[in-house]
Amino acid sequence: LMVRRPPRSTLFPYTTLFRSQGRFKLADINAGDVTIEGNKEIFKPTKQTVKVLPAKSVDVTLKLAPITVGTVTGIALNAADQKPLAGVKVRAGTKSATTDAQGRFKLADVDAGDMTVSGSKEVFKPASQGVKVLAAKNVDVTLKLAPITMGTVMGVALNAVDQKPLAGVKISVGTKNATTDEQGRFKLADVDAGDVSVEGSKEIFKPAKQAVKVLPAKSVDVTFKLVLFSVCFVMGFVFNAVFLLLLFVVKIIFCTLIALFDV
Repeated sequence: LMVRRPPRSTLFPYTTLFRSQGRFKLADINAGDVTIEGNKEIFKPTKQTVKVLPAKSVDVTLKLAPITVGTVTGIALNAADQKPLAGVKVRAGTKSATTDAQGRFKLADVDAGDMTVSGSKEVFKPASQGVKVLAAKNVDVTLKLAPITMGTVMGVALNAVDQKPLAGVKISVGTKNATTDEQGRFKLADVDAGDVSVEGSKEIFKPAKQAVKVLPAKSVDVTFKLVLFSVCFVMGFVFNAVFLLLLFVVKIIFCTLIALFDV
């Protein structure tokens, strides 16, 4: 521990080192009001003002508080092109900061010890790095955030006639597929961002499709309205009711029926 008092009579301060018992002695100090200062690595400096009398000794007790925090500095980069990322929220314990235009950040007074430094930014995947923070020291961190290139397509399929939800509708976007639940809802995650076509199909309904724009890390909502087929084929056989033999050249009369289906 070094102790000094800037004297009036010289440009250089008196200095001394504590002995192993923490004691010190400064001789030939000019009488008067003086300030005694003490400093030691990883301790906060301290000072005390005393009055020195001629041919007298004055006893001083200096209490140095240990430094228990350090500093975390660093840079956040785009993992795709290694360019600095501004606006990244960086956190270490209870301390937080935001990167500047050069992607730099500084977290002061971070508790010493093992710490996880994390960074997050919209449309990027969060990144983190484990570091050891030393008291009164600085540790540098580089965070590389990978850009998110996919979004989510979600929505509902309805019967176009009565607007009721349709379960069991097969929904597809490129290679992604899903089936609507009992409420007619569906969700397709990890869909590549960009202009895509969402298609829905179900037996006895006309297929439907809708073009949407998928944004990275965002959700887009789609509503499908499927229309029932209005025509169908009727096929079968005609038998002799007595002998159960097939009958040929039978005239078939088909009547138009109107019915409501609850599919």
